[in-house]
Amino acid sequence: MSRSNNKPENVARFYLDCVKGNRGCPILLGTDCGTENGVMTGMQGYFHQNGQNGFAGEKTHKNGSSPANQGIEAWWSHFRRGRVAWWIDFFKDMVNAGVLDIGNVMQVEALWFCFEAVIQNELDNIKQHWNTHRMRPS
Repeated sequence: MSRSNNKPENVARFYLDCVKGNRGCPILLGTDCGTENGVMTGMQGYFHQNGQNGFAGEKTHKNGSSPANQGIEAWWSHFRRGRVAWWIDFFKDMVNAGVLDIGNVMQVEALWFCFEAVIQNELDNIKQHWNTHRMRPS
C-alpha cells in the first residue's frame, strides 16, 4: 500500500515488486515523461545493461505522450466522477465542518488509520474490475 503513485520511490517499488513477481523485467518499458518514472526507467536500463537479457543495444524504454494513455485516463475520469468523488466530498465536508484539520499531522494520520483498509478494499475491487473487463476490438 502506498499513499501516492507520484513519488519516484513508490513507482520504483511497484516496478521491482512486479519484476520479482514475474521473475523477470519487461523487454520494453513504456512510460510518459512524468518525473515519478525516472527511477523505474533507470532500473529498466540497469537490468538490460551489457546484454544480460539478450537485448544488448536494443531500446528497453520508450517515453510516450500522455495522449497514448487516453483509454485509462477516460476510465479514471469516469471512476472519479463515480466512487472516488464520494470520498473526496466526504473528506472535504469534514474539513468544512471543522471536524478535520488537514494541516494537523496527527489528525491526518488518524484519518489514514481509520480509512486505509476501506479505501484500499474499494481500490482493489476497481483493479479487479479493470483487469478482468472485456476489451472491444478496435
